[in-house]
Amino acid sequence: MATVLTSLSEGFGLVLAESTLLNTPIISTKVGIAEELIRKYNCGTLIDYDEQKLADVLLEYMEKYDYCTYKPHFQIGDEFNLETELKKTIKVIEDAIEKSEEKCKIKKLPYPVEKIDYYELDNYIIKENLLYVLEVKKDNVKYEYLINRKIGTDKLIVFNNGTIEGGNVKVPIFQRHSWANDLKTSSIFCMDPTLYNNDLLVERRIGKLKSQKII
Repeated sequence: MATVLTSLSEGFGLVLAESTLLNTPIISTKVGIAEELIRKYNCGTLIDYDEQKLADVLLEYMEKYDYCTYKPHFQIGDEFNLETELKKTIKVIEDAIEKSEEKCKIKKLPYPVEKIDYYELDNYIIKENLLYVLEVKKDNVKYEYLINRKIGTDKLIVFNNGTIEGGNVKVPIFQRHSWANDLKTSSIFCMDPTLYNNDLLVERRIGKLKSQKII
């Protein structure tokens, strides 16, 4: 017979792809992949939201398929299977992220990165005469430090981030990092992990206001 879909709206519409893969014609409103399947594989009929039109098409299909031995065959292959659609969806998401990052004014800095867990800190030895990022992970939160330990000095300057417009950054931000090589002292530039999430910033500000009994 046929697979009948009369939805007002649909997402991908996997049932239509499955029907076509099983060589079963489809009768569908113009939702999901219905139009693409029907036009590409001639595997069914598109209908409007009209009861009489649906009834006419159903009668037509009953006459066409119920009393014949011929079974249609649609060469759909694996074009619309779940794995293929998942790959397409991931590609769309990745392309969107890439385009978004291209427009972002804040770029990832070209420094080598070393990652350790918090419990490794006691035995960790800071590298000397190398400007690099040390990422320390604790309780699924990453704390990042741009470090420049210089031999021949026992002085250290530590920089903390100020406000980042918009918050919710994608890469670690180390303000004034370009000073590192010019300074005669060792230096550490700290990344505030709350900048990765606007919600955390809001919670922190609310907590501060509560502590001051403003709210």
